[in-house]
Parts: sequence; structure tokens; C-alpha cells
Amino acid sequence: MLEPNIQWCSTAIISGAHRSKYPVSVSAVAAGPTRTPGTTAAIPVLTALAAAYPAGRLLEPAEVADAIAYLVDAPYLHGTILAVDGGASAVVPSPR
Repeated sequence: MLEPNIQWCSTAIISGAHRSKYPVSVSAVAAGPTRTPGTTAAIPVLTALAAAYPAGRLLEPAEVADAIAYLVDAPYLHGTILAVDGGASAVVPSPR
């Protein structure tokens, strides 16, 4: 298995508006390895990493946008972190 020398970070945003007088809902998209102009140099490593995931390919920016649009159009979702990672979170154990 490939062990890339890249640190992977996930950012979760949690709503702190428990007692706010304004209705605040914060949700986030936790995207997996994505093909973007900024990841061009890392494409070989990212492609090998993504091949181990159930989807077997890199995420495209339009797919991240679709996930964001879903969260925007789902007003009953609050404090949700939507994993858009090609199934990685279902098969890769989280670090302890």
C-alpha cells in the first residue's frame, strides 16, 4: 500500500450558536482527494491513494460543488459533516 508523504487534514466546523438569537446552521463538506489546479503536482500520489477507495478515482471539483449545493438546499440539516470521499471513511479506520 502506498504511504504518501503528505499530511491529510480534515476540518470540521461545529456550530457555536447554541443560545444565539439568530438561527445559525453550520455544516461542512469533508472532501477526499480532489483533482484541482493546486493538486497537479501530486496527481500521481493522489491517484494511487484514491485507487484504494471504493470509488477508485479522484474526486472532481463539480462533485464537491454538488455536495455543497445539497447542504444548502437541505434546511433541516444542522451541524452536519458530509463525507464526500469516495467511500474512504467507510473503509479506512480513523486515527486514534
